[in-house]
Amino acid sequence: GVNILHGLGLFGNGVRLCEIDGGQVRGTHESLTGRVTNVETNVSINDHSTHVCGTMIAQPPAATVNGAGAQGMATQATVFSYNFFGPGDGPGLGPLQPEEKPGDAKANHLCIVCNNSWGYVGGAGQSTVFDEIVFGDYDFFSNAWDQAAIDTKIVICKASGNDRNDSAAPDGSVPYDGHDGTLFTTLVLFSPYYDCMSNWACSKNVL
Repeated sequence: GVNILHGLGLFGNGVRLCEIDGGQVRGTHESLTGRVTNVETNVSINDHSTHVCGTMIAQPPAATVNGAGAQGMATQATVFSYNFFGPGDGPGLGPLQPEEKPGDAKANHLCIVCNNSWGYVGGAGQSTVFDEIVFGDYDFFSNAWDQAAIDTKIVICKASGNDRNDSAAPDGSVPYDGHDGTLFTTLVLFSPYYDCMSNWACSKNVL
């Protein structure tokens, strides 16, 4: 699909995007240089943030891998990067809650799309307040992000998550495996690879 857009001459020229992720983007990367602004600089550079930004806008200076550079989707767009930490995560991590950052990106940086390739950890046996009950649950976070989309009119994109098999057998005979991507080999589980989108991935006004 993206190749078709590139063939039509659509490369995101003049488009401003917001990314919320786990830290700063490495804006000095050769495929991103000059097109990234780290709005929040109170956390360190993060590999995942940089990787996601590359998927969004990377434009290598020359062919680098097997004769073809690894391009992003909008190779002429710019990104304004935020971290997903809020004031409750520790001193100095910023005055805004994550769901308030798309509004800041639109108001102060004229962003039209906000990408979120992250989510809160959930699943059976996870060391978190979010256990299996969070799957499919329209909760406080779902509502908060829905309200953010309504208030800001910015397009908010949200990853479905990596919890496709973080569940346990109903009778307890098979514990959660705790590792994404490892398929269960028992028939005891019911729809083990579905019903595993958690909290604000279930928001109604996000993509």
